[in-house]
Amino acid sequence: MQHFKSSVRFNSGRYEVEFPWKRDKQELNDNFSVAENRAKSLAKRFIRNPTLFKQYFEILKEYESQGIIERVFQTEKPTDRAVFYLPHQAVFRQESLTTKMRIVFDASSHEDGQLALNECIWPGANLNPNIFHLLIYFRLNTIAITADIERAFLQISLRDEDRDAVRFLFPELESNQTNPCKFQVYRFKRVMFGVNVNPFLLSATIKYHIEKCREQYPAATEMLDTCLYVDDVISGAENISKP
Repeated sequence: MQHFKSSVRFNSGRYEVEFPWKRDKQELNDNFSVAENRAKSLAKRFIRNPTLFKQYFEILKEYESQGIIERVFQTEKPTDRAVFYLPHQAVFRQESLTTKMRIVFDASSHEDGQLALNECIWPGANLNPNIFHLLIYFRLNTIAITADIERAFLQISLRDEDRDAVRFLFPELESNQTNPCKFQVYRFKRVMFGVNVNPFLLSATIKYHIEKCREQYPAATEMLDTCLYVDDVISGAENISKP
């Protein structure tokens, strides 16, 4: 928490955070061979299932247009920062009303005998309230109030020095290609789900923002302080007129 408070800043309309490294960044292998093999397997799936490729591509295209990810054109590996390639896969949730498919990134992946990204970063404390108490309080109210933060993790910027630690590969797939071997390199500019510290960074950033707004919005900040679990508000009131 001390590291977070000393490094968080508000930059270009967003909070910007950095990873709390617990190891020398030079100890982290780039994991490229594992990510490349997984990307090749993914490319073969794309060839068998063009619909999956289209869904994947549309998500990444949207991410890039919104500044969530960016392409990496530098061919040489930077020597002054950690570089790590995240394998990824599609996860389907048919019960979801909004997002049926998500791209899930694996920061626990590693080459044989090497460290994973998650082993090199402190995970941070659990800042969420006791969920049992939260649900009991929720059910005591007559009126239910629920809400969530849209793409909560992706609302927070990651400092430039840490962005090469969250690179990933995406196959360059053409319609007539049967054995793709070229990959586009991307990296995240925002905090993303999958790195062990990011739930802490999300909660810490929200609490930091709440504290700044406490004087102006005392009732709202009190509710958010006690009724926010990760990015979900689970609260209530005795009647609809209660402020």
